[in-house]
Amino acid sequence: MKRTTMILGIIGLAVFLLFLAGCAGKTAPTDTTPPTTPDTADETADTAPEAAGWLDAELVDAVTGETFVIRDLPRPVLVESFAIWCPTCTKQQEILKDVESATHVSIDTDPNEDVEAVKAHAQQHGFDWHYAVSPGAVTQSLIDEFGIGVVNAPSVPIVLVCGDDSTHMLGRGLKQASELEAAIAERCEA
Repeated sequence: MKRTTMILGIIGLAVFLLFLAGCAGKTAPTDTTPPTTPDTADETADTAPEAAGWLDAELVDAVTGETFVIRDLPRPVLVESFAIWCPTCTKQQEILKDVESATHVSIDTDPNEDVEAVKAHAQQHGFDWHYAVSPGAVTQSLIDEFGIGVVNAPSVPIVLVCGDDSTHMLGRGLKQASELEAAIAERCEA
């Protein structure tokens, strides 16, 4: 009996590892140029101005039910990838309240969360900016541009979008309002 349980455990582990290997292959870049992301370079990643799928996607505001497109919002825009279960995300959102020089968008990239939960989260905490549940294609577009770290909610990823459509991943960890204001001034005003 113990031997059967051990064999089943090994088979289960092997299946799980094969599943992970298959998932990793789906998010790997298709070209041979390594992406510039916080995971492969320094704490920031910048991209040249060009159309990106996530910038042009029509999103539904979880609170108002209205649709919006990030590219159409007043610039600069701070786009935060988050999950409602993430306490660090909520702390970052509290800090975002103090950043007045940018439009805020919080995109829930956890596929297990829904519009009603996101709406309740925003209302419970008094957050009054755009909140949306990320469609799979938007999540994939963000990953394609910035790497898998952009959907790692506890690292509180924030992408800055400037008026010239350049995008800048603003590193990992909680960012104070003064740090965000400085990044905006440095990257968007230069």
